[in-house]
Formats: sequence, C-alpha cells, structure tokens
Amino acid sequence: MVGLTERRPNEIMSDVNTVIFDFDGTLVDSFGLSVRLSNALAPQYGYRTVRDSEVPRLKKLSVPEIFRHLEFPLYKLPMVLAKARREMGREIETVQLFEGMGHMLERLRSAGIHLGIVTSNSIGNVQSCLSKNGVLEKFDFVHAAKNLFGKHRALGKLMKKMDLSQNSVIYVGDESRDIEASRKVNIPVIAVTWGFQDRERLNKMSPDFLADIPADIEKIVLSYFKKKH
Repeated sequence: MVGLTERRPNEIMSDVNTVIFDFDGTLVDSFGLSVRLSNALAPQYGYRTVRDSEVPRLKKLSVPEIFRHLEFPLYKLPMVLAKARREMGREIETVQLFEGMGHMLERLRSAGIHLGIVTSNSIGNVQSCLSKNGVLEKFDFVHAAKNLFGKHRALGKLMKKMDLSQNSVIYVGDESRDIEASRKVNIPVIAVTWGFQDRERLNKMSPDFLADIPADIEKIVLSYFKKKH
C-alpha cells in the first residue's frame, strides 16, 4: 500500500477539527528498537554505533547533528532507511503505545476530533503496530513522508488532498523537524517530551505547545479548537 490510506474521506472537510500525529516517538515507544536496528546496520553502511551512554546527549541534537556525530554517509541515507523499515517490520508488532496514549486517543475521538498520522515510517509498519495495539480504527488516515526531511511537503500535500484548512489542523510530534515542518505549512504544533528529543531541545525550538504526558495533548487540542470556534 502506497501513499494515503483514507478510511472515511468524505467525513474530513475543511471545517472539521483534525489532529495529525507523528508515529515513532510520539504515539509509540520505538526508540530502543530504532537504536538497535541502527547499530545492527552500522557495520554494513559505514557509520558509528550508538553507545547507551551517548543517548542523553543525542536526544539534545537535531537529526543533522546526530548524523555528523555518527559520521553517517548521507548519500547512503535512502538505502539505510529502506533497510531499517524492512527490518523494523519484523518486530513492529512488539512496539507499544506510550502509557495513556490509547485513552487519550479515545477521548479525542469521543469529542468529535478526527485523527491521522504523517510518518517517516512505512504505512505497513504503522498499520501493523496500531492494529496490534488495538487502535488502528481510531485513525482516519495514515500518510507516509517519502523523505526524512520532507515532512512539510507531506503535510502540505495531505492537507490539500483532504481539503483541510490551516485553522482546522494541529500537528503532534517529538522532534525539532516536526516543529520545523509545521511552521513551513503554517499550522500549530504540540511537541511531546517523551520521544526522540528531550524537553530542553524541543523548548529551544519554541513550539506552540509542549506536552509532558499524553493527557496534556487532549487538554491542549480541546482548548485550541474551542478558541477557534
């Protein structure tokens, strides 16, 4: 399955409030698996492995800074990402939602909020993981960003395709590139502090909102859309 998976496309219009989530590090705790897969591929593709002692420091760095630290050959990035997604697919059903995430998603759905995902992971991996965690049906769409640094293009394309206005959307992510992507398409962003980058790093990027627990997302989203209407 490629591109956009629309579950109820006719329900999503420009006047409907929609929350778009990042996947890895935002909805699910895949950091440990991501590091393990990266380390397994490092000898094959010629970059450094990540030691456990380095993790706190790496969570303060942007993705380009991490690549420089690991001496990662950027021309190999498409190959590494494709291989990592395939390998992740073998274990994706072991990845769990963050604690409290399922309840928060249910509360947003009950409030009439539409939910979707824009991810750098594969649609197949995302759907398998969400299905195993019992929350796949809570999402109206899953959209894949083909380029690691092209999430703003994926967001813009998705919003145009589904007729979503800037005032009707809020994005939720765990990295500085999520914040940057949201700014480029002029939508507000909630940065979550439990993912791939720490609170200090995210706060420096001045997101519209910071969430320290999943319940914060619900409070922020409902308050934001209430003010909009």
